[in-house]
Parts: sequence; C-alpha cells; structure tokens
Amino acid sequence: MSLLTWGALSALYGLSFAPAFAQSAPDASGSFTVPEVKVTAERRETDIQKTAVAVSVVNKEDIVKPGILLFNDLSGQVPGFVAPVPTPGTLYIRGIGTSSPTYYPAVALYVDDVYIPRIRANKLYASFADVERIEVLRGPQGTLYGQNSSAGAFKLVSKDPVDERSGWVSVSAGNYGALGVKGYATGAINPGILSASVAYTHEQDDGYTKNPTLGRNTNSVSVDQLRAKFRLTPSPGLEAILSIDGTHDGSSNGDYSPINYRGGDPRTSYEEKRPEGNVNIWGTSLRINKNLDDKLTLKSITAYRGFREMYAPNLSDGLPTATSGFILGLDQHQFSQEFQLLADYGRFNYTLGAVLFNEHFSVDRPQWTNSVYSGTGSVVDNQSYGVFAQGNYKLTEKLGVTAGLRFNHFDQTYSAFGYSSNVNYDHVRTVWSTNGDLKTTSTAWTPKLGIDYQWNPDLFSYASVTRGQKDGGYNPVAASLQIAQVPVSPEKVTSYEIGTKASSFGGRLKTNVALFYNQFDGYQAAVANPVVNGVPIFASVTVNAGKATTYGAELEASVYPSSRLEFNFSAAVLHAEFDEFSNPTGAANTDYKGKTLPFSPKLTLGTRIAYKIPLQDAGTIRLNASARYLSQIYTAVDNAGATTTPAQTYVNLGGSYTSQDAAWTTSLEVTNLFDRTYPLNFVSTPSVNVYSARYNAPRTIRLALRRDF
Repeated sequence: MSLLTWGALSALYGLSFAPAFAQSAPDASGSFTVPEVKVTAERRETDIQKTAVAVSVVNKEDIVKPGILLFNDLSGQVPGFVAPVPTPGTLYIRGIGTSSPTYYPAVALYVDDVYIPRIRANKLYASFADVERIEVLRGPQGTLYGQNSSAGAFKLVSKDPVDERSGWVSVSAGNYGALGVKGYATGAINPGILSASVAYTHEQDDGYTKNPTLGRNTNSVSVDQLRAKFRLTPSPGLEAILSIDGTHDGSSNGDYSPINYRGGDPRTSYEEKRPEGNVNIWGTSLRINKNLDDKLTLKSITAYRGFREMYAPNLSDGLPTATSGFILGLDQHQFSQEFQLLADYGRFNYTLGAVLFNEHFSVDRPQWTNSVYSGTGSVVDNQSYGVFAQGNYKLTEKLGVTAGLRFNHFDQTYSAFGYSSNVNYDHVRTVWSTNGDLKTTSTAWTPKLGIDYQWNPDLFSYASVTRGQKDGGYNPVAASLQIAQVPVSPEKVTSYEIGTKASSFGGRLKTNVALFYNQFDGYQAAVANPVVNGVPIFASVTVNAGKATTYGAELEASVYPSSRLEFNFSAAVLHAEFDEFSNPTGAANTDYKGKTLPFSPKLTLGTRIAYKIPLQDAGTIRLNASARYLSQIYTAVDNAGATTTPAQTYVNLGGSYTSQDAAWTTSLEVTNLFDRTYPLNFVSTPSVNVYSARYNAPRTIRLALRRDF
C-alpha cells in the first residue's frame, strides 16, 4: 500500500472520534416519513418533485459502494443516459452526445458547480468517497449551465464539512485481484468558525482481459483519489468553502479484442504494448456564499484545474503487431470565475449570473499504421464569457411562468502540425503545419420559456421551450492540414418538453413523466473518409453533418410500501433520426438521411429493489438487487450491422449486515450476476484489416468491511 494511502488513512482517523450514524425510524404512529429529495438543478436547492426540469438523482448507496463507479454503470439506470464505454467517458443524453472526447461535450460535467470540459481524464470523479449525490439533468440547460450543455448536465455534488465529528473507513477485496480502501471524515478545527473534511479512495485490480502476448491480464484499474475541504463561517450569513483534490490514474486505457483473429475471443487481446495509462488530475475551488439580506444571496465560484496525461497508449486493433494505435500526451489547465445572485421574494425568484472561462489544451499524438509511425500535435486556447438571467413568477398560487436568457461569447486560437516519427515516437520531421495561429469565434443566445402548475400539493406539471448550443472549433487531433484548416461550427438545438411529477399515498408512490421533442441544426458527427476542399481524407473527421430530430418519453417511479422496502423503476423510449445528412466540407460522403443517431437505444429500462430486515437486538440486514436493459445501439452514423451492439441486460445483487450500534457493516456485491458479455464499441478499419471490439466487465464479486465512527 502506498504512502499516500497510509497518509490519507491517518488523516481520516484523526478527524473521526465520535459516532455519528443515524438510521431512519418509524414515527410514533408506526408509519414512516418518505425522505424528500433535494436538487440544485436550477442553481438553488429545490424539492425534486416541484422542479420544472427532468432530473434524476443517483441513489447514494450506489455511489459509496466498494469499487469504482464508472459513467457506463449508469447507462440504462438513469433514463435516457448512455455512456458507450467504461473509459474514457463520452456521454449521451436523449441520443445526443459527442463522438470525440477531444471536442467539448454536449453533456456538461460539473463537480461542485465547477465546469469540467474534458471528460476523458475525469472518468473517476464519481468514486470520491465524499460524493453526496449525482444529479443528471436531461435536455438543454443552456440558460443556467452554458452553451456546452445542449444534451443535458451531469452534476456531482460532494459533502461540505460540518462541525460534528464523524467518519468511516472501508476495505474491500474481490475477484480479478480487486483491492480497495475508501474513507471519509469531517469535524471542527475551530467550532463554529472552521471545519474540515477529507475523502480518500484507492482502487486496484489485475484486469479481466487475458493477453498471451504480454503474459498477463489487462483492462486493469489503479487509482488514488484525495480531496480535502475547509468550511469557514467567520460571521453570520457568510460562508467560504475551499476544496482541493488530486487523482492519479494508472488504469489501463482499455484493450480491444480482435474479432477477426484467432477465433475472436472477447476476453482476449494480443496487443504487444502495455496499455497502462498515467494521468494526474488536480484542482482547487473556492465557493463563497454571502447573504446580503433575507432575500438575496451572492455566490462566487473560483476554480483552477488541470490534468496531464503522460503518453498513455490507446490500443484498438488487439493484434500482436504494430497494426494500428496511438499514444496520447495531453496537458490541460483551466481557470473559471462565476458570480451568481440568487433572489427569493416569495412569488418571484430569480438568478442572475456572469461567468468567465479560460482553457489551455495541448496535444501530442504519435500514431502508427502497419508499423509506419507518424504523429500530430496541436495547441488550443479557448476563452469564453457569458451573462445569464432566469426568473420564475407565480401569477397565482398555483400557476407560475419562467423566462431565462443567456448570452455567451466563445473565442478559440489554434495551431497544429503533423510529423513523421519512429518506433520511439520521436519527432523526426515536420510534414505539415498551420503556419501560425488560426482563430474562430462564435456567439450564442440561449433562451428558455416555461410554465408550471401545482394542481395540488402532490401533483406538479410543467412545459418549456429551450434553446441550446454546443461549441465547435478546430480538431485538436487533425490527421492532415486539410482537416486542421476546417473548423466545426456550433451545434444548435431547440427543445420542447412537458412533464408531470406526482406523489401518492403520502409520498409512498412517486411517478415522474417527461415527454420531449428536439430539433438539431448543424449536428456534429464523425464522418469516415470525407472529401475536404476537394481532397479525399482517409480518416474520421467531425463535421456539421446536417439536421436531426429526437423525441421520446421517460418515466421514473419510486415505491415505498414500508420503511423496510424501496422499489425504483425507470424507462425511456427514444426516436433519434437524421433529417438531413451531408458533408458540408466538400462533396457529400454518403447520405445518411433517415438513419438512427449513434448511441441512441430505442428502449432503456432500469429497476432497483432494496429491503431491510431488522434483527431484534442484533443489527440490520439489507438486501438489494438491480437490473438494467439497453436495446441495440448503432455506434456509427451509417448504422452498419458490423458496428451495432446487441441488446444488453445486466443484473446485480448485494447484501449487507450492520451491527446494532451501527459501527460495523459487512457487505457483499455481485455485478453482472449472469456473466453476460457484450461489445460496447467497435473499431473497423478495412484498409488495414482491423475489426475489433471493447467488451463490458465480466461478473465481479466484492466483499467489504466498513467501520463508522
């Protein structure tokens, strides 16, 4: 175990002396109170059942369980949400996402109100031990969350420190050499003035993909995460929270298994190179809340973040020869400053805001094809600023109207080059370059109009029209000068949504339904082998392919028959189709009009059941089971059968025992119970006879012991 592990455990124990574990209990009448779920989807804390946004909250127990929670684990569990592969993360909501992680995503990732633009190197944030909840906002969020949230937003909210000392530590072990340590502690440094918390995670395993060429398993996990937070309350109505975090990720970037080689065993790769990554992520943020009076709150969010990926291999052919692959060297850092003014005047509440964002992003990408080595590099500087306002006014006690508008300006400065290389990935000779900086600029006005109606205390309905936009820009990994010189224009969407949120039987049954219709213009798609300015390009290029329409329905239901039993169910039906499709950078490649958008399953289903069994004077047993289903998914715009994933079903089981004093918990979790094997993504390059796939994890078993203080 590393020194970092021991240091983090010492800090956890240092803050954890007093017991602080509470269980919900029936009231005096023998009934129980169903917990109210709070969200910050509208930049202020609201009851999820009275929030005019389609938003899902991931169950807390699924976040803090042993092991790494990947975005892919939530595919099908959250309606309309799909993460195609476990790592790296490209996220899709309602059929809209980003095919290349080097471009800005359509699903905005936020960690404690700080925007994270490069999801590739932030795939493990959900596994921090202090994550309180995950909110998934579905549909464009351009007014409050900016122009790169045209599909939705994915928010991770961590716990803030408190004065009362509490904490926990867990250790776990499982098959495939899995070992884990997690812990969290909080307490006062100066009671009433300064409190702190620390969260630590260490996870490792040997991997589940056999590699006879290397004589070892790959697709392994190796990650350390540490976050410290400090909360200062020097006077009434003033709060400052400083957060500092760091992650080292040495996990495999993921081996692909060749389909057309030696029988195509999905659990075997023959790659000749070691696939381990080497990513360091760091960041700090300062959030200040000041109550100006009993109705106005001023919030400031200042953040500086960055990551460095030190020439991590990305191996996609699965073959024992240097047939196809690349190495990534990435260096990114960002600064952001946001101000929000939150007002609550009873019938009228509003949010005013301004945000500044700067990012520097450099890429070095050595690559090889049939043992011929070359490479590309780029330097990208992005700057954006925006101002926004959104308010809700109650025309009557039951009827409310919402109006919002955001203006955003985006500038990008870009330079790129290509070079010849050798087996050591050296820069031998520059082949092409942009000969200086290229620049692109875009602006966006993203309004929102909506109405809501509170029929009675248990029935809430809303309708909205929203405009969203996703930035374009130049290709950070352009394969040629022709590709480098053509920027992608912004992708725009107009969304129509109606929804109803209902509670019945004293809150024991909650059902939320949303219907949506989205129209996309300038849809950004990856096109294979296009013609750019009359020159054929034998590579995949992201272009503004045309127009698309998506529509569908989503259902979430929670049932609480008793204080012991909880049942959750979700479903999403989706239609996502190209209305127009062409390659606007040159001659049309192929017309894919009428084809289904990539990573848009027509049906997703998810269910979870949890049951508590109190043992008289002996503790509590908790049992849980979950299942999720995704219909077949097209992974390419041409909907080719060779790159179509089959329908997928996953079943998980778990159980735990907690001692009577709530100090000790032993748990057992089994994921992918029936050991199903499914391809998640494909690489198909006929010119070099590469046809490979990446597969889901097999059945995994994890036993854990947790101590609460």
